[in-house]
Amino acid sequence: MQLKNGCMAVKLLDFIGLCGEVPVSLVRMLPGYYDYNRRMVTALIREGYLKERRMKGYYRRIVRSLSLTESGSNQLQRVSPGRAQHVRSHALAPENGHGSWKKTLRLHRGAACLLAAMRLGAIWQPGSPKESATGEQLVYFSTYELAKKYGWDNKEARLSGLFVSRYCYYPVYYLGDSNLLWAEKAEWMFLDRVASSPLGYDRTCGSSILLGDKWTLIENLMAHGVNSRSRLIHFSKNSSFHYFTMDEMGLRLMKLALDEMSLYRFQRYLQQNGICKKHLCFRCICSVWSCFRRRTPRKRGNK
Repeated sequence: MQLKNGCMAVKLLDFIGLCGEVPVSLVRMLPGYYDYNRRMVTALIREGYLKERRMKGYYRRIVRSLSLTESGSNQLQRVSPGRAQHVRSHALAPENGHGSWKKTLRLHRGAACLLAAMRLGAIWQPGSPKESATGEQLVYFSTYELAKKYGWDNKEARLSGLFVSRYCYYPVYYLGDSNLLWAEKAEWMFLDRVASSPLGYDRTCGSSILLGDKWTLIENLMAHGVNSRSRLIHFSKNSSFHYFTMDEMGLRLMKLALDEMSLYRFQRYLQQNGICKKHLCFRCICSVWSCFRRRTPRKRGNK
């Protein structure tokens, strides 16, 4: 198999190496044609550059996970030494999950959030360009990267990363096709550390972004969200969760929501053209709480 710098096979090795482990289901969300990417993954596994493991996940489902082998790392070093150096630094994620399902699942969530950041055009590569772009452009930090930089402990938090803009930072969670086990104290503990770090200076914590594979998942979020005893994600009127999908439309909506000036201009356009009432806002379109309020029938006597 001939590998050339810039080809899809090298990009796959690079992405999987950066993430530690990647679920096979995420291949369909990669740029390009799905059939071609799937055949390329099969060829890389056959050549021994990638390793596929099958693990039993939640609800007894079999999850297929891809990781970079030593042979694949050597090939990446031969073709693109710069990419290989970034992979071997393990700046965004650990090397792999070492056979532990919980560690592997954390890597899978981080891989999906990193892919979303790439498709949004955010600055994600560690280094001085990323530091200088913070506050000027949309920047993505993985929780592993922040924990490694500041010495934080993020083992209990489900948070996968942060999108940082000029005025806000947004926690990012990947749900996939199912709801997420939730430990609210652990999430707020990590976000409190972010608020007291240089990233939190002169910035406020924006809405928590929930990424999923399909829009129908929001039904499950609404069912469990108002149950304070639920072990899954729960919220109240003061919570701020916004749900987006990983498809083209979902990423476009998320990109608009993360750009404060573009969002303001879009809201003005909706109001001036009578498309949206003045008391409504674009953020309500993807707000989990707003969806719940619209779906819940009001009792008689309540205004």
